[in-house]
Amino acid sequence: MQEESASQSISLEEQNVVFKPNEGPQTKFLASSEREVLYGGAAGGGKSYAMLADPLRYMGHSQFSGLLLRHTTEELRELIWKSQEIYPQIYPGIKWSERKMQWVAPNGLMVLPPKENEG
Repeated sequence: MQEESASQSISLEEQNVVFKPNEGPQTKFLASSEREVLYGGAAGGGKSYAMLADPLRYMGHSQFSGLLLRHTTEELRELIWKSQEIYPQIYPGIKWSERKMQWVAPNGLMVLPPKENEG
């Protein structure tokens, strides 16, 4: 019990916070329990970053798999690079497979990389 109260007294500045959603639509999107959520808006609103963070909350579910779609190869590369930066910090033991172009968690669950939209 004493351990719990000590951890609660640590400020956000003292914690290793890897990702904190923006207030507003990004927070609402990540808090949603619905299977499908529409989330739009202008560039720079945090949609892509939210799409990287969202699959991590399901990594404990045995039937989970995730797929992210992007319009261009450059957008795809940016998300892969960002995921390589944050996923290992958030989910210890997760590994990027360059050959398969996917993330694999220690429990075997996979997050497929963003795909370029060919349409």
